[in-house]
Amino acid sequence: ALHYSRCGQSFVADLGEISSPSYGEVLQAHAFCEWRIIVPAGRRIKVVFVDLDIQEQSVSDDLWLQRLSFFDGGNYEALIKQVTSNDKSIPIYSSDNRMLIQYASRVPIGKLGFRLRYSSDEPSICDGNLDGWQGSITTPSNETTIVCTYKRTEPTLSHNPRTQPNVGTLAMMFREVHAGIEPFESTCVQIMRAAIYRGESRMFNEMCQNATNEIVLSPFHNIMIRIEQPYTGMIWFKMDYRVHQCGGVYGAITNISRPLGFDLVDSDGLHCAWYVSYPDQTLITIAFEQFHMQLPCTQEYLLVYNGPGPKSPLLGRFCKGLPPPAETIATQKHLLFVEYHTAQANESEKIGDFELRLGSKNLGCGGTLHPRTSTFGAPLKDGKYLPMQECVWLLQANAGSHIGARFINRFNLEKSPNCTKDYVELFDQRRNWEWVSLGRVCGKDVPPYFNSSGTMMKVVFRTDDTREADGFTIKWESLCGGVFYAEQETNVIVSPNYPEKYNNLQVCNYTILAPSWHADIAFTFLDFELEDSLETSHCAYDNLTFYQYLRFDWDYVGTYCHKNPPAEFRVKDRAAFVFRTDRFLQARGFRFEYRLDTCGANITSSMRIQTPEHLLPNDFNRPALSCRWYIDIPQGQKVTVRFEMLEIEHTESCSYDTVEVFRGLEANHRLALLCGNLTGHAPAISISGTRHGMISFEAKSRNPTLGKMSALVLYTPDCDKRITLDDRSPSYRLNVIGSGNKHVQDCQYVFQAPSGYTLQLAFDQFHVGSARNATLSNCTDDFVELRDGGSIFSVLMGRFCGNHPVSPQTTFGATMHLRYVTDSALRGTLFDASVHMVPSLCGPMRYNLTGGTIMTLNTPNFGGNNSYPPSTKCLWLLEASEGNHVEIQFRTMDLQQFDENSRQCKDYIGIRDVAVGGWRKAVIKCVANTILSFVTFNDIF
Repeated sequence: ALHYSRCGQSFVADLGEISSPSYGEVLQAHAFCEWRIIVPAGRRIKVVFVDLDIQEQSVSDDLWLQRLSFFDGGNYEALIKQVTSNDKSIPIYSSDNRMLIQYASRVPIGKLGFRLRYSSDEPSICDGNLDGWQGSITTPSNETTIVCTYKRTEPTLSHNPRTQPNVGTLAMMFREVHAGIEPFESTCVQIMRAAIYRGESRMFNEMCQNATNEIVLSPFHNIMIRIEQPYTGMIWFKMDYRVHQCGGVYGAITNISRPLGFDLVDSDGLHCAWYVSYPDQTLITIAFEQFHMQLPCTQEYLLVYNGPGPKSPLLGRFCKGLPPPAETIATQKHLLFVEYHTAQANESEKIGDFELRLGSKNLGCGGTLHPRTSTFGAPLKDGKYLPMQECVWLLQANAGSHIGARFINRFNLEKSPNCTKDYVELFDQRRNWEWVSLGRVCGKDVPPYFNSSGTMMKVVFRTDDTREADGFTIKWESLCGGVFYAEQETNVIVSPNYPEKYNNLQVCNYTILAPSWHADIAFTFLDFELEDSLETSHCAYDNLTFYQYLRFDWDYVGTYCHKNPPAEFRVKDRAAFVFRTDRFLQARGFRFEYRLDTCGANITSSMRIQTPEHLLPNDFNRPALSCRWYIDIPQGQKVTVRFEMLEIEHTESCSYDTVEVFRGLEANHRLALLCGNLTGHAPAISISGTRHGMISFEAKSRNPTLGKMSALVLYTPDCDKRITLDDRSPSYRLNVIGSGNKHVQDCQYVFQAPSGYTLQLAFDQFHVGSARNATLSNCTDDFVELRDGGSIFSVLMGRFCGNHPVSPQTTFGATMHLRYVTDSALRGTLFDASVHMVPSLCGPMRYNLTGGTIMTLNTPNFGGNNSYPPSTKCLWLLEASEGNHVEIQFRTMDLQQFDENSRQCKDYIGIRDVAVGGWRKAVIKCVANTILSFVTFNDIF
């Protein structure tokens, strides 16, 4: 055995020198040395070699005789460099103000050793700290190793430490985090406490996976963030922090309530955390006296942890759609951690409110237990339980598991008919905190095994005042699988032991139920890694099989294995998964999210809406889908619905899959009924002159075709107008100047002239330029759009943009629809137009043929050698009494011939016959000297 001389020293200085033992001597002893260097805070260490003469490493193998290693920080996690040769040209740097140097030598003679010099003239690359009321930190990049610690050294989080010494929450919003399991290392962002109470852990929280917009709350002022990037790993983050004047660190307080009087000026909202510590040997009871959350669950919620921090087991996440239980709950021990999160509320939204009433009980009689505390029983005194006791234990299994409980050792409770005196009763939790009794037991016979359906079981122990006995002991465990209920809040199911390897020879059945048969459940797999050593096409080894419930029976969907999870998908009513493992290899397993997929929302500001993806495998009928978006419109504003994608089944009169837009909330105020593939063609629907609107999407369950819809719901000032022209006001001047405009505009004008008139619009000036790099041919940014008729569904006359003059535009009939659209970055947009009513050259536009009336229609200037004028537009509506047809017979027709070059009729007459729910396709003719006849199917032509 070799006998090493041990050496080393700690240096706390801004510069110095270090040399190997017996430096410069030919005869050297075996040595193992460590030197720890600490330089002033805010600086980094630079090492240069004055002399380096150590043994070269063997090329043929990994055998080393002398080794000099440099570590970033004060431990062995981040190796900067390992020197085994005489390379001394490149300086060696630490990230911050600490470095560990290790030297090991197995060479007794032949080398002189080393001598190095360290200094600290350069600033640390770990720039930033948590001092101050708000700030940002970005970790270094492009470094081989990183060991950085970001501390808060301020002694308080309170603005008023004299009057409110305990108040304050440090909210750390991690915008981006890159961390996790690398090929050879596991990297985590660690949030730690610089000092702790007796028996507590310094580790407050950690992030070991990639994440975005992850928030961590600390009521402790002595907090630090630490990262260690090893040579083979990669870790970094970007974060903002802010100190909120709420929450804090407290002793045995009696209530926690929403802080009042705080302006939510921060774009991230208000975030508060309470740490509560009761005396040892007690537990904390929690009763929800008030709970009135106002914002959706993703924006406002309360987290209650069974312990001192966010790494403790979660007792519950409570929000508007998922309120807390009516009964009192209790912690396992004397520590409690509570978080409150709320987004910034709009002026029209109410502020949420809650109050938690706290109390204490003796340790051992009740509480919320987790799998690590697998055994409990009746509290005893001198070997007997006490009279007049009521103890309630909540057993909480791991995500994706159910509970198995059995009585062990001696069981002895006072026996009575129906167990009305002393008893133990076990309950299974169903939806909405509903408890269903699994059985009540007493006497001396050991009770049977009890199973819950999901993750929660309640055990109640009650005694009367007559006699005592030996009591009971229950051993419980978390078993894979179970029955789980989908809620608005996202829930998670993981495989057994996740993220550690699952066990051999397991069969786990997971059933997920929606609250009603017509509700949908959405599933997203976040991680999936099963046995992957043998590539087979039929998943014969470890696998996960998925079933959906259709037509009163379970339908097989697919089996998944290796690293190939199901895609994101949704099902109706219920789904089932069966996880099977064999006796050989194991892997990390899986983790997936599920939630109630409510399609639709309440809309109060501009937002993009879309239908959820179905994403079931091919050849599976999609579930039916019904969505409602209810729109609240403030006074003086309007809403424009711009469809970006619309791909649904087309049927006659849109009788199957449909999209509808309503002005108000009543069915008789429908503005639009759409179906078919209308992406790029669906009109923009304006909802104005009302305080409410609604968008409805309906897709029936019939075939695998996906129904998709996405739209931008845009709030703008209400600029819609309806303008009537008559003899006293035969024209209207429309002038738009966009200079200085700060709002998106989407204005729709409807012009109405008397019967027998058409409308003509002439632009005196026209400059509608794009503020973006859009081509004028698209006219999708800023534009003016004209339609021949009174709605957005009327025939398009043209869409215009740019700076070129626009020729006068004339309608067929007495109404015209004008739409003017801009973005919010107008650049000199200007147009000046006049709208005139012009007597129609075509005579009356509407004819009632009731009673067999015969009418003659002529083109303008008809007769003799006259020709109709250029740019003529005529529109006639012919009506007969119900049950009769309209017959049209052409006596003379002399129109411009069909243009072979453009393959269209330059001059034409078009005839449309009304059909059920709309007008039939037009018959277009452009012929000369031809006599034609037409008969309608209905009474309108």
